[in-house]
Amino acid sequence: MWITPEEVALKNALKLWVTDRSNDYFLLQHRRGHGDTGGKITGLLVGALDTVLDSNARVAPFRIVLHVPGSQVSWVIASGATVEEVQRHWRWLDQNLLPYMAVFENKEDAASFVLGKVKGLIAEEVLGGQAAREDDPARFREDLARFEQRFGLPQREKLVTHYSCCCWKGRVPRQGSLYLTTNHIAFYSFLLGKEVKLLVPWAEVTRLERVSVGLLTDVIRVHTRRKQRDFSMFLNVDEVMMVMCQLADIALRRLLDSGGLTLDQSLQDSTNITKSTSALPNPVIISVRCKRAFQLIELLHRDELVEKVRHRLRDLHWKQNLISGHDLRKKSSVLLSALGLTISRLIRQRLFKRLWDEHFTEFGRGVHMFRTDKIRKLVALGIPESLRGELWLNFSDACSSLAAHPSYYTDLLERCRGESSIATEEIERDLHRSLPEHPAFQSETGISALRRVLTAYAFRNPAIGYCQSMNILASVMLLYTKEEEAFWLLVTVCERMLPDYFNRRVIGAQVDQSVFEELIRERLPELSERVPDLSPLASASLTWFLTLFVSVLPFRSALCVLDCFFYHGIRAIFQISLAVLDANTAELSSCSDDGHALMILTSFLEQLRHEEEAHVCAEDAGSSHRLNITTLITDAHEKFSAVSVKHVEMLRSRQRVQVLQAHEDSTKDNALRLVTPDVSLSPGDLSELYDLFKTEHFISLYWGDGVSSSSASPAPPAAAGGCVERYVVDRAQFKSLYELLTPWSCGTHTDTVAQRAFTLLDQDRDGLVTFSQFTHMLDLLYCEELNEKIRLLYRLHIPPGSENTSISVLISSSNIYTSLNPEIFTGDAQ
Repeated sequence: MWITPEEVALKNALKLWVTDRSNDYFLLQHRRGHGDTGGKITGLLVGALDTVLDSNARVAPFRIVLHVPGSQVSWVIASGATVEEVQRHWRWLDQNLLPYMAVFENKEDAASFVLGKVKGLIAEEVLGGQAAREDDPARFREDLARFEQRFGLPQREKLVTHYSCCCWKGRVPRQGSLYLTTNHIAFYSFLLGKEVKLLVPWAEVTRLERVSVGLLTDVIRVHTRRKQRDFSMFLNVDEVMMVMCQLADIALRRLLDSGGLTLDQSLQDSTNITKSTSALPNPVIISVRCKRAFQLIELLHRDELVEKVRHRLRDLHWKQNLISGHDLRKKSSVLLSALGLTISRLIRQRLFKRLWDEHFTEFGRGVHMFRTDKIRKLVALGIPESLRGELWLNFSDACSSLAAHPSYYTDLLERCRGESSIATEEIERDLHRSLPEHPAFQSETGISALRRVLTAYAFRNPAIGYCQSMNILASVMLLYTKEEEAFWLLVTVCERMLPDYFNRRVIGAQVDQSVFEELIRERLPELSERVPDLSPLASASLTWFLTLFVSVLPFRSALCVLDCFFYHGIRAIFQISLAVLDANTAELSSCSDDGHALMILTSFLEQLRHEEEAHVCAEDAGSSHRLNITTLITDAHEKFSAVSVKHVEMLRSRQRVQVLQAHEDSTKDNALRLVTPDVSLSPGDLSELYDLFKTEHFISLYWGDGVSSSSASPAPPAAAGGCVERYVVDRAQFKSLYELLTPWSCGTHTDTVAQRAFTLLDQDRDGLVTFSQFTHMLDLLYCEELNEKIRLLYRLHIPPGSENTSISVLISSSNIYTSLNPEIFTGDAQ
């Protein structure tokens, strides 16, 4: 491949390189000792040097050097992993460049001509998509070629990045290269004649962690089901850990989390991403509502101009100019509008609304509003009820989806009118359990609105359909927004703010419970020391996350938590949850069992009141013990401000690996439990057969045409009772497994027998065979009586095993099976 020209001292380079061909300007060389099979000391030393020194580790064994006669400096312009590759470049240089070199009187000009031509070739490859779009595409292409040569994986296996590191085997480190791909983690080392290759699929990784081993403090440990591997001596261990967690997360979600969300927003949807700073001198960037931006540069009095513009904007009437549709929105009633407010609450609401109006006047309103520290404090106090729906839509950006799809909700209701499904039956069952104590849902008006919102979403996203706790969230949304607005709020929560929470396995909520448990160890060390097993506390918080505290807090207090959630995101729920445990550390440390701890937390949450309810609390006998939700929210932000979104996402990537693998173990146990009573194979054989069957399925997802990827969809109704149908294989994969596992030795008729066996097992004619079907066939071949095996052979010659088989072919084909392995018949007959 062509590489960016790199200067080398030819005199020193001759110690490590041997020239094979040369002319007036070019040298074709190979690495000294490369290809020596006799174990010569030169080859061993050069190989060890290439491995240990990172600057040499990326040197291919063959290269082409541009050399100007009389100069001590040369340039490497091409390299290759094989001699055929560099010879192809050599012929191109000989035919296209060398004839024109004679026209240059100055040798230096000739060298500049060649260097410019090589750089142009590399630029064409980059623009054509043949090279990786990296800061150093030539180096990446070298790493890619070396990876392909060392591991021989199909071209669909995409290399993401490469690091130099050590892999530890006991107390002995081996210096080498760590390759991270879309499906595998690979390690290669060649040291003193000994080659080490390690290839681990991400699907087998059960945990990734940073540990300390002896004097080494930054060791990345990769756990699989059978063993663990330690990698160390990275230049930037944080970057490596982050990339490994992300790749493992992506791979496992693609392979194992088959019931996950299919509507995730990706970073690629952005039309443009720019840096937060500008390289231009004294820039001023002005954005306007029509999505245009004006950039002015080289201003003499930039700061004064910016201040004047800001002052002018503050003088404008934001409320009238930016919210032109606000009055129209007021005309559409919400469920809460029919409920009156007490005089004291009304006065307090007007006071809060005045504070918000002042903020709108200074910082804008709607999606154009600036997020300041003042607005964070206003949110902690609680959003006024007249503004709550509007601000929820703006904070969550659900208003953008609403504006982009003006008639989507209405059309969806028309399409699903009169339709029934399992989701609609579950919705009907839970309708009267949604805030039953609230007057808005004690009449048919509120129940009907809730039914329409939930049904519309179930038809919008059938992969999720309906899950419990969605009814609670939707009912609260309907109190402060119109039906269509509540629908888009629900879409935003389920598909963007709480990803993977609402599916059949509640993966997202389980991942966040593991994240919460790790945050307790990080942020509450005193509690984690006194309570070694934190899993019961994390499990007790599952309801907090699923319902966003609505089902465990007094209603007014829960609204404040929802205000914070829509403003800060899931970060607010983690912070408030940590604050709840922090406020009860002493009681939780002395509790005797899990039930006692749950009672402590339940009692504490029930006492959290909003300031509007102070007059009610004053009449209670235990009013002195009641707590303020605003105080708790403020403490949560101040004490646990380090719990950032970036940190939460990093912990999610790490914990999702363990959660998905735990689900995979349960899936395997269920599959084997359902198959074991019907077969005679041993549990150990069944376990290994399941792993092999799953691996063959994954290979199709890795590099195949995606034929069997349909198995990643939810199980069909016939298989809904178990997990046996989770993995399936197509005809080509079945043939591969058949040749590997059948007791009949491979021969000229193996392909025919495999094709007929697949046709016989594929009873529903979908081109796929399940693990259960494959297991029963192997059990028959290995464990059944001779009569059953003969019956199988007969069925392979008649439909459906053989679609077009005559009697003559049936008689002549009997020789096929006696030629495959006569002992399988004679042994049983004896």
